[in-house]
Formats: sequence, C-alpha cells, structure tokens
Amino acid sequence: MEENVHLNQENEEKNFTKILLMGNKGVGKTSIKSIIFQNQLPIDTLRLSPTIEIEELHIKIMGYVNLKIIDCCSKEEYINKYFTTKKQKIFSHVDILLFVVDATEKDHQLSLNYFKK
Repeated sequence: MEENVHLNQENEEKNFTKILLMGNKGVGKTSIKSIIFQNQLPIDTLRLSPTIEIEELHIKIMGYVNLKIIDCCSKEEYINKYFTTKKQKIFSHVDILLFVVDATEKDHQLSLNYFKK
C-alpha cells in the first residue's frame, strides 16, 4: 500500500520512521528507493526520470511499520535550499540518513562537498 505525502503534512505526533536519501547525482538513490520499497526490478530503474527537488513515499511494511522515504534531488540549487530555507522540513525527525556514494567514483571529494555548506 503506497501513499504519496508532502513534507508540510508531517504529523505533530510522529508515527513513522523517516528515511532520507541523499547523495550526488546519478549514484542510485531513486533506484534504491524503487527496488527496495516499490518492488521494481533493477532493469526497470533504467527508465526512471531524475528526481526533481524532493520525492516522498509513504508506505507501510510488515503490516504496521510506517515509513516515510524522502528522495532528495542533487542539483546545486535544491541542495542549497535543503540547508537553508527547507532545513527544518528536510532534516527534522530523520531517523535514518542514507548518503549514497558511487563506489566506482575515483574522487569522493564531490560527496564530501555535499555537506560542507
């Protein structure tokens, strides 16, 4: 059972586990979300569009565990918003931060720069 929700609808009483997916462009954040939480086949993720700003997914697993998965775009303009005007909404109540890196990338400095803002 899937239900799309928006950050501004976050309950006063937190009844979910919030998972934040962040990382550089093209490292597989949306693919991870689609395969693990939406039961897509890996081959099907080749057709996924890039994330624009923020994509949210609210699902229930094991019948009673509510998850809120936030997939963040990696464009510079959005990253700046995440750490300024949207900081409270993005980072409040985060239970798990998955920062995805490409293991084949030779220079991980780009990944480190993400949080140097």
